[in-house]
Amino acid sequence: MSVFSLLIATYNHERFIEECIMSVINQSFTDWEMIILDDGSTDDTGVIANKWASSDRRIHYVYQTNKGIFRLFETNNSGLDMSRGKYISILEGNDSLDKQKLQLQYVALKRNSKKHSFAKQGCFWSGEFRPLSVMFFIFFIAIWKSSSAFLAE
Repeated sequence: MSVFSLLIATYNHERFIEECIMSVINQSFTDWEMIILDDGSTDDTGVIANKWASSDRRIHYVYQTNKGIFRLFETNNSGLDMSRGKYISILEGNDSLDKQKLQLQYVALKRNSKKHSFAKQGCFWSGEFRPLSVMFFIFFIAIWKSSSAFLAE
């Protein structure tokens, strides 16, 4: 069992998915699994993700028929069903992580005796920081309340 399961929902992110994957591979904390959830991409997202999945046993690629953004919770819930990590981190295929992110979160989780941890942050888009939308935040809270251990972006 991995410490972290990183769920990466993606749709037509061929321009970003490799950087996203590399940002996880380059983490200083290495006890993780990555589940790439491809929501029916029509570009080369799947080709790129499959390349990485075939070269690293911690990476799993799953393709599904497109459900769309308004059913993203279904996509992430299917990833939750597949995950084996103690903690869950959710990101999208156009996100990237700081190299120390998992290490810092692991230390914080170990220091904190509570079972749940949630960080409402944002994302970097074209070099600019943008906070998560209210709808996105409500989605995370819904999953967080139904999980025994949840950690999100």
